[in-house]
Amino acid sequence: MVEIKNRWSGNVIRTVDSDSLYDANLRGANLRGANLCSADLYGADLCGANLCSADLCSANLRGADLCSADLRGADLCGANLYDANLRGANLRGADLCSADLRGANLRGANLYGANLRGANLRGADLCGAKRYMDGETAITLVGKRPIIAIGPIGSRNDELRGLITSAGLRIECGCFCGTLDAFREKAKATHGNGRHGVEYMAASAFIEAWASAEMAEIKSVEANHE
Repeated sequence: MVEIKNRWSGNVIRTVDSDSLYDANLRGANLRGANLCSADLYGADLCGANLCSADLCSANLRGADLCSADLRGADLCGANLYDANLRGANLRGADLCSADLRGANLRGANLYGANLRGANLRGADLCGAKRYMDGETAITLVGKRPIIAIGPIGSRNDELRGLITSAGLRIECGCFCGTLDAFREKAKATHGNGRHGVEYMAASAFIEAWASAEMAEIKSVEANHE
């Protein structure tokens, strides 16, 4: 018997009649605030589960089904989400720092405010994932490879990310989120021609070239489907 406890109160919120959570059926389960730090949830069915604010730090979720799961504010730092199904999952404000998301299905997922620093997104499907809001309109990621990260870079030793979205190219760096031109203006005003300014300009030029190639490929694919 496995007991799943609340991360703050220590109260048992779910019991699983098994020796482990490996391949467990937790479909639709209410695991809000659960302490699942370092848990082995390999292949588990968590489709539609409420994992809001749950501690899944370093958890093994390889191949797990988290389709439409509520992961708002969840701690997934360092989690293994290799080949996991996160289609339509709500990851708003979740911490995915250094998470392994290789091959994960994130189609239509809500990534608004999620921390992606150091996350491995190689082969992940991010098409249609929501990243920003423009009023009531969701700005989504576009294409097969909508995110590129360069770093550590600059005065913060942080990542500089370029994202291809339904509203065009967006740049993320620290607290900054905006257009390429706005980023360059801010970097020049803050760092001038110093080392960090030069780094940011060079990195932004690379991101611009990458985005141009990606957008050309997206248009080519769309034209072939017409």
